[in-house]
Formats: sequence, C-alpha cells, structure tokens
Amino acid sequence: MNQAWRLQELERRLNNMVMVGTVLEVDHPTRKLKVEIGEIRTAWLNWPAEMGRNYRRWRPLRKGQQVVLSSPSGDPAQAVITGMLYSNALSAPSSNPDLDLIEFEDGTRFQYDSANHECVAQTGESQITMDRDRILLSSNGSTLELDAEGIRLNGARIDLN
Repeated sequence: MNQAWRLQELERRLNNMVMVGTVLEVDHPTRKLKVEIGEIRTAWLNWPAEMGRNYRRWRPLRKGQQVVLSSPSGDPAQAVITGMLYSNALSAPSSNPDLDLIEFEDGTRFQYDSANHECVAQTGESQITMDRDRILLSSNGSTLELDAEGIRLNGARIDLN
C-alpha cells in the first residue's frame, strides 16, 4: 500500500471517531435509531440508556434530534450514540443553571430549583409545590397547604367524610 493512501485512511478514521448527526428514523419497540451525518446514513443503532443500581429511565428519542456518535477506530458501522444536543429545532426548555427540569410536549413539568430548594410538579391547572417548609397542592382554584402552622384548605366546596 502506498503511504498517501495510508495517511488518507488514517485521517478519514480520525474524522469519523466523533461525529454529530441527526436522528433520521426511530424504531421504539426495538429501541433503535438511524442517524444521518451529512451524506452518511448509519445502520440501526442502539440509543443510550440511563441506568443505575436502583432505576432505569425510558427516554424515547425523536426524529430530527441531534446526537453525538462515537465510532471506535473511526468506523461509523460500529458507532454508538454517546449524547444528545439541543438545536434550533429542539431547544432547551430553560437556561437557569439552578433548575433541573423535565418538560413534556403537553406542557407537563417536573422541576427542582436548587437555589430555592423548591420542587414543582405541574400538569394543566394542577400543581404540587414543595420546599423545606411547606407543601402546596393547587388545582383549578382550590388549594391545600401544609406547613408548621397547620393545614389550610381553600375551595369553592369542601366535602369531609
């Protein structure tokens, strides 16, 4: 083999070791994705899993989402998805550095604000807010608040059994 070809092949492999692509196809039942990187289209790839000792998280990815691919030896056929990126099409739901947030397409949110030590779960007109001193449940104008001073109920109608 000639030296020029070897250098060219080495450069190609180095360029392919880490690539950014866009999810082209999604197969949820098999948890596989096809990714497009310029003119390259991958075979079906596994998507990354989040697992710990005590939990597993299902995080379905979507068509059009940007991902980071790592390819051992620079071979895209062996690529694995090592991360996801925000893009203009799919932007971040917040820029607050103190906020950990999960937001769903219908607007439902779960968030923790570490600066204020406040946890909020919200869906539609219903919300649970919890901090170090109180818990507040609110839904469509009715509230239930618990803190060191006691329990307060507020609503158009209150039924006690």
